[in-house]
Amino acid sequence: MLDGLRAFGPPPSWTWQIEVNLWSDNDGLCPPDNPTGATLLAQTTVTVDILATLQLVTATFSPPVVVPPGTALIAEVGTPVNLVLRMNLEPGELYRVRFRTEQLVTQSMQGQSFDTNQQIGYEYNYSVRSADAAGNTWVDVQYTWVHIEQETILGSMFYDSDNPPAEVPPGAQAFAALVGSGFSMLITPQGKVLEVEGLEAMYAQMLQAIDFPDAAAEQTFRQTLEQQFGEEALKQQMNGASFEFPLEPIGIGESWTTTTELTVLMPMVIESKYTLRSVEGGLAELELNSTVNSSANAGPVDFGTVQIEYSVSGEQQGIVQVDLASGMTDSRIQQTLSGEMVMAAAGQTLNVPISIRSTVEVESSRVEP
Repeated sequence: MLDGLRAFGPPPSWTWQIEVNLWSDNDGLCPPDNPTGATLLAQTTVTVDILATLQLVTATFSPPVVVPPGTALIAEVGTPVNLVLRMNLEPGELYRVRFRTEQLVTQSMQGQSFDTNQQIGYEYNYSVRSADAAGNTWVDVQYTWVHIEQETILGSMFYDSDNPPAEVPPGAQAFAALVGSGFSMLITPQGKVLEVEGLEAMYAQMLQAIDFPDAAAEQTFRQTLEQQFGEEALKQQMNGASFEFPLEPIGIGESWTTTTELTVLMPMVIESKYTLRSVEGGLAELELNSTVNSSANAGPVDFGTVQIEYSVSGEQQGIVQVDLASGMTDSRIQQTLSGEMVMAAAGQTLNVPISIRSTVEVESSRVEP
């Protein structure tokens, strides 16, 4: 018999720590925390990045806007306003972005339901380094603040990098190691990430900040970093590679749709519809509605001794406000997902029903010199 989902933790990209146990069981009952009449045959722990793949539309490179000359700054439905969606960042500019999410994760196992309540936040700086003749921009990203509050059946955890405790909780060590680390990315005017650099330096800084019990634990964690913070993963997380912005101008009340396929860790297909609701006071307001489904063509994710396959679906709605001068965004998104994940090990499987409700907010502002 398999059991699992013994604990949740927030290593660097808000991941789940999943402990998977294989039991030899005579009575058919095997409660996760008190197995009786059973022999533990094998045990492993895998780290699964869930939150990164659920942050589907909250990265700050949501559609930015360039306002053509003569466009009115106050407009409602029916007013002839056309906006061209483009990045509009200048070398030397610095932007501060703060992300917050409140999340309730409910999982069921052997007739019992377990809730995890968590509040997660981080802040990072976008430093615009340079731009080429085609308008592609190099941006240096540095994490400056992290925060986590978590309540589970196993206890609670709190960490805030602005007021750190004398000893960082074990579950928050990798999370805390984000502060001061970063990478660089090359972005097109349409918001697509072409390149990512500086990953090795980021890995080294994060590994140095954690006290590993042995070399094997350090190597396992490095593999997790490379999987969750590899170039493709970061492109998808930064959202530039995940959404196609319309090449044509968009008018008040008009909509466009995108289809995004996420391939890292939790394969998903996201169908999104954006509607330009209004333009007023230097801000464009977009309404977002999306459906989310597991990718039908994706197989299980291989974690070595354990394979995990996801079958989830849901939706998200929200409002995105775009600063017309820079293209940076503020947003508030509500997400609901439900389904199950199937864990397989040693020829046995465990089906775990799961539901996730999230409220995600992003605020961005320019830092004046």
